[in-house]
Amino acid sequence: MTRNIKFLFASRVCSEFTQAMYPIVLPLFILQLHGSLRLSGVFFAIVMLPSMLFIPFIGTWIEKFSKQKIISFFLLISSFLFVGQFILLISIKFPSLFLLGMFAILITISADTSELASKVLFTEIVSREELEKYNGMKSLIDNISGFGAPILGTVIYGCFGFKMIVLLGGILYLISSGFMTQLSYTRRKQNSKSKTSFFVNMKNGIRPIQQNRIVLNMVLLSASLNFFVASGGDIINPGILIQKYHISNQLFGMVEVAFMIGVALSGLIILKKTPNLKPFLPRLFILDSIVMIIIGVASITMIGINKLLFLLIFLVLEVVLGFVTILINVPIISLYQSEVVLEYQSRFFGFNSFLGKLAITLGTLYTGFLSQTFGADTILIINNICVIIIVGVTFGKAISPKVDTELKVE
Repeated sequence: MTRNIKFLFASRVCSEFTQAMYPIVLPLFILQLHGSLRLSGVFFAIVMLPSMLFIPFIGTWIEKFSKQKIISFFLLISSFLFVGQFILLISIKFPSLFLLGMFAILITISADTSELASKVLFTEIVSREELEKYNGMKSLIDNISGFGAPILGTVIYGCFGFKMIVLLGGILYLISSGFMTQLSYTRRKQNSKSKTSFFVNMKNGIRPIQQNRIVLNMVLLSASLNFFVASGGDIINPGILIQKYHISNQLFGMVEVAFMIGVALSGLIILKKTPNLKPFLPRLFILDSIVMIIIGVASITMIGINKLLFLLIFLVLEVVLGFVTILINVPIISLYQSEVVLEYQSRFFGFNSFLGKLAITLGTLYTGFLSQTFGADTILIINNICVIIIVGVTFGKAISPKVDTELKVE
């Protein structure tokens, strides 16, 4: 492992710890203040909207600069925002949703900018042949760094309040920015030397999707899945465990830990075996949805029986869910990094992030409203039935285990 990769991973240990802790505790804080899943859904939809709108422009803008400097700068900005939020929380006992939302919006934009630059930087410092291996290692390190974050976050939240979460986040982002300044590398030169307008460059970010059928299918499928399942941590899990089963905030943190265990196990397998997972993507998508449907069915059928037994079943299924999720995510991001030329990567990832965020925003809003009316578990089942139908339409015969299929890039 090169020196650059070591510092990149060290930086991500700190930033991912914060990113694993903050999104778990913030919904609990909003739920504590207002007690409404519908309001929580609207809040997170609004928070994600500005970043969603700006990310295609950001993807085009950052391609002119050193990705190392972009990441370092915005990690530092994130640190300042967390410290500013801490000052707000110690000054105002019950801050308004507007102020919380403004900080969350700026933190989201800053974090998304550094993450977008990180994807391109990863392609610049890792060879094409080792992309899937190091993406597996990155996923493993990202999630191991966040392994204790949910438990620590919920414990700190329960004992000291939300303000201590944001103070810790500010410190960790500052350390993460320091690690990024230690990278030393030569930017890989792009093929194109022609000067074109900003908006033409941004439009060219769609070219890899237009010219590559498998990339197009993956982008559209990922957006569809984000709409139906990405709101699980913000809406579905709190709706089932906290509102329906009255699980404590401290025990709720175990959900993310269970998910991280599955992620870590999956990452280790990818790191050691480096399997070709692309032919199995259709079946992995369906398996992922089946696990979530089982969670929804268990929630409906076990109410009033034993909430700790249900929590145990929930945690076991979350381990499986974490395991399968990484087996899906790693080959997809590796495919994008290997098949989209470096010249278009920041623009492509910006456009892809826009579609993903649009889907997540609308999906969170939709799931929050329907969960308040019909119950989080019922909506979880309906959403994942929709996912299975979408996968079936997209991949067709590739789902059958008798078909020797391989995802080919045309």
